[in-house]
Amino acid sequence: MSRIILTLCLLFSSLGTLFSQEESTEVADTSAGLPKEYADYLVASKTLSPDKKFAVIYPKRELCPEGSGDRCKDYLVALQLFQVLTVLDTKYPEFEHKNHGGMSATWLKDGSAVLVTIDSRWGPGHTFLCEIRDGKLSRSTNLLKKVHDLLVPDFKKARVGRYNDYFDFVFETEDYDHPMCEFADSTHVRIKATATTEPKGIAGDKAWDGSVEAIWDIPNAKFASQKVTRKFAGVRKEGDL
Repeated sequence: MSRIILTLCLLFSSLGTLFSQEESTEVADTSAGLPKEYADYLVASKTLSPDKKFAVIYPKRELCPEGSGDRCKDYLVALQLFQVLTVLDTKYPEFEHKNHGGMSATWLKDGSAVLVTIDSRWGPGHTFLCEIRDGKLSRSTNLLKKVHDLLVPDFKKARVGRYNDYFDFVFETEDYDHPMCEFADSTHVRIKATATTEPKGIAGDKAWDGSVEAIWDIPNAKFASQKVTRKFAGVRKEGDL
């Protein structure tokens, strides 16, 4: 009986070691390998290209007092040899320990394009489509801004208040298994986005909700198809939630 117990203990110990090793395979964000002038930035491990030659770097907390600053910027860079390809054009960049922050990226297998998403409180704040040719940036598109602009006409027709003083409406994440913007193939991005002026969904509040289903043509830098739908406009009732 004691031998059986000893065997089970060894088995559970081995499984614990195995799971611990699997969990430790996640690479931490680090400044290791960056040149001296960018030593106060971190390589976002979730943005590494398949060949590990490109990534997004973001600033450490001290560079972003009150969430801003001259050097509080996110950059798409080449890691070998180091070169800044472009700054991700946003007033609200990702930085170390940012509240409601987060950053991720999806690459085409051949490394010719990447979708970089900077998270905000309720969903993505920005999604940038960056195209790379011969190791250089060939084009950068703030794709979520393009989607935002599709929704603006219906938002204005609804005649409801803004989300706040900074944003007319925000994007919400409804399906965590699928990002709002994802590659359909090597030349198209599939977009399924939802937006709202009242993400808390409080009954009695006046609100507007809208959605977009679209396909972005990468080579031609334009929408190949688009459909905007108003989901709600008016004063929320309990049954609307």
